[in-house]
Amino acid sequence: MFAARALGLPDSLGIGDAAILLRAQHDQFPRRPRYIGFMPHWESLPRGNWRRACALAGIRLIDPTAPVASVLAEILGCKVLIAEAMHGAIVADTLRVPWVPVLPINHAHRDKWFDWADALRLDLKQHRLWPSSPAEVGLATKHHPVLSGVGAGLSKWPLSRLSQPLIMYAAAERLAALATEEPCQSAGPVLENAFEQMLEKLGQLQALYGK
Repeated sequence: MFAARALGLPDSLGIGDAAILLRAQHDQFPRRPRYIGFMPHWESLPRGNWRRACALAGIRLIDPTAPVASVLAEILGCKVLIAEAMHGAIVADTLRVPWVPVLPINHAHRDKWFDWADALRLDLKQHRLWPSSPAEVGLATKHHPVLSGVGAGLSKWPLSRLSQPLIMYAAAERLAALATEEPCQSAGPVLENAFEQMLEKLGQLQALYGK
C-alpha cells in the first residue's frame, strides 16, 4: 500500500504481488516438506559464499536464478523457507509454506518488503542475516558511520583471504539460528481476498487488451 500512497492512489489498489496468481494452479503444487531452505537475493549468490554456509548449517540453498519449475519444487519441499529474496517469501506464502524473513544485506532491497507485507496485513519483523563473505561485509557496513572503514578493509586482499573462513562460519551459525525462529504466514482469508482481487484486475486487463 505504500506504493499506492506514494503515487497518490487509493489504498484499495495496493493488492499485493502478481505472484499470488500461482494460487490459480495451487492443486498442481503438492507439498512434500523435508528440509529447511534458504533463498538468498539473486545478487547475493555471486557476492557471497552461501552455498558453503548452507552446507555447514545443514540447510538447503535454493537458487533464485534456477528455472521456475525447479525453484517452485524446491520451495514446496521446505518445512520452512528462510528468505532474503522477497519473491521467495511471496511464493512461499502463496503456496502456504512457512517462511522466515531476513533483512537483505543490500540496504537498497529492504523497503519494498513492507509494501507487500502491508497489503497482506502482515506485521513484518525481519531478522538480521550475517554476511557470508568479505565482500558482503563491505556492503552491509557501507553506510555505517563507524564500521564502514572496517568493512571496506576486510573486503580487500590479504585480509579478505584471512577473514573469509570466520565470516562464512558465522553466517552458517546465523542460518542455523534463523531456522529456529517462529515462521510467518499471512492469514488464509486475507490471502484469498487478495487473490480474488488480483484475478478481477487480470480479467479487466484481458477485457481491455486481450482482443
